[in-house]
Amino acid sequence: MQTPALTRPKCGTEIPLSETIAAPLIAEAKRESEKKLREAIEAKQETEQLLAKERQEIEVAKAEIQSEVTKQLTSKLNEAAKSQREAIRAELQVELAGAKERERSRYLVCLLPEKLGLVQ
Repeated sequence: MQTPALTRPKCGTEIPLSETIAAPLIAEAKRESEKKLREAIEAKQETEQLLAKERQEIEVAKAEIQSEVTKQLTSKLNEAAKSQREAIRAELQVELAGAKERERSRYLVCLLPEKLGLVQ
């Protein structure tokens, strides 16, 4: 295994690092790496929490929209049913009035002459 070395920036000379000299540098690099890893994990967890919150908000909004759509459709259907009932009622009243008029006409044509003594 090759011994780690530092290269001097100006002259390019390599200075071999013994384990005693390299240990603090390795430890510092390890601490920095672990810190960055923890920060990345925390950032990921925060992102996941935000996404979960947004999903929940979307579900609530979706339920509210569904409720509003159902309410509006129910209202429209009730209005349509009321309109239809009123139209049927008006039609039946016209038919009833016609039936009453026909009955009255039949009475006048058939029974009234008998009552008046016009039929022999």
